[in-house]
Amino acid sequence: MRILVIDDSEDARDLLAAALASGGHLDITFAVSGEEGLQVAAEANPTFDIVFLDILMVGIDGVETCARLRTDPRYADLPIIMVTSNNDMDSLQHAFIAGATDYITKPFNRIELLARLRGAVRLKGELDRRKSREAELVAAYNEARANAGDLVDRATGLLSRQAVEALLREANDQRDAADFSVLVAQIDAYDRFRQAHGSAAAEQMFRDVAAAARRLQAPLGALLAAYDDGVLMILAPAAEPALLARLAAELVAAVRALAIPHRDSGSGPFVTLSVGASSASGEGGRHPLSLAIEAAELAAEQGGARIHHAPTRTTGRTNAS
Repeated sequence: MRILVIDDSEDARDLLAAALASGGHLDITFAVSGEEGLQVAAEANPTFDIVFLDILMVGIDGVETCARLRTDPRYADLPIIMVTSNNDMDSLQHAFIAGATDYITKPFNRIELLARLRGAVRLKGELDRRKSREAELVAAYNEARANAGDLVDRATGLLSRQAVEALLREANDQRDAADFSVLVAQIDAYDRFRQAHGSAAAEQMFRDVAAAARRLQAPLGALLAAYDDGVLMILAPAAEPALLARLAAELVAAVRALAIPHRDSGSGPFVTLSVGASSASGEGGRHPLSLAIEAAELAAEQGGARIHHAPTRTTGRTNAS
């Protein structure tokens, strides 16, 4: 343990050194003034583990020295034990305000001095362990946020395509992928909007569309995701076709109500959606997601601003609205 003693009294330094040595503490550095103590502390490498600091000194007193030590980040949590006489109690109050950890009084009681030293060092150890644990938690939190970044679309704050695909892979592993009903809603002529209005306007428009989708009353357990540029997706656990149709119609109407100008949409003067819906697996066990994407593309090809329901294994028919 590296100990720094700052005291302008030679007798006090000798008595303190003897008391510390009786407890096996021999790595002691002495400074005869506050100025010298600050310089020694600043140049120390490694830093000191504890400081004994006299309150009343010529020049910079102990209170000011303590306050200046605390401004060095390396000594922000350093145990600082003030050395005081019984008639220095008013100064001692100021020392605690300046950041002192504890105090001992002259003349020294060896047992008390060593007990105060052990207590201060033990407190510092607990503080270091707490800070280390906090640092680990912060690192873990930051790592989780960094990993979550792949699962969250930065533009909209919705689940990302990676999150959707991870969820569907898990469902496929559990052999219940077909239990999902899917809506795929693509903004009509999104690329042309970007070309006409700029990337920043396109991203803002997509955020507005996503916000409108968030406000829909979706079935319990439904997930909204940004699947691609200008493409939203809703995954709903085994939603009935009628419920899926209602949700698709409300989504189309909500976006139309935004009345976002689109000079080159091909389906009117405002931003519109082409929506594909699938509430069951198709022929050959095709995934509802594939069916919904195809249905949305078909809706867009036929002029946009419409909804297509993918064929099911039972009907084999495609319904448009």
